[in-house]
Amino acid sequence: MIYVQDISKYNELEYIVADAFLKIGAIDGFIHSAGIELTMPLISMNHNYYEKLFAINVISGFELARIVSKRKFINPAGASFVFIASVMSDFGQAGKIGYCSSKGALVAGARAMSLELISKKIRVNCISPAVISTEMSKKLLDTLSSEAQNEIIRMHPTGIGQSLDIANGCVFLLSDAAKWVTGTNLIIDGGYTAR
Repeated sequence: MIYVQDISKYNELEYIVADAFLKIGAIDGFIHSAGIELTMPLISMNHNYYEKLFAINVISGFELARIVSKRKFINPAGASFVFIASVMSDFGQAGKIGYCSSKGALVAGARAMSLELISKKIRVNCISPAVISTEMSKKLLDTLSSEAQNEIIRMHPTGIGQSLDIANGCVFLLSDAAKWVTGTNLIIDGGYTAR
């Protein structure tokens, strides 16, 4: 089942969740992996850029969590929510003030959410990848010189990650193998933060 939806149209999200519930039954997990990136120096940033970053990277996921966690939708036996953050939530980078702060807010909010939702048997965690080979990262890399691209690759001792690397972490956090894991930020970064 696939829905095509602008998830920053928050007032439409409950209709989608309700429809999914009618088709599949009680929801026992979801992954918020929507994200946008913006590289721009502080002097060029304005509130519109921050609002767009936070709308997709943070608020849309929190709104989905609020809706899905309603008793009428959630599996009473338990559930797991996973938010895809970024190592940039802990490591700043020039030109990425909006992106870094949105991912930091995502991690902090998910940690608080884990404490609030545990009474409903809902576990809440984040995964923080470094650079993953996606359309978004390819577009960014294409704007850089080959020297800058090679430097980014060197920052990842095991190489640039693949989507499957993150998917495997999601499978773990959604599964009963992670039944004692909540409020954490699982770093899957190819050694980026070990440097």
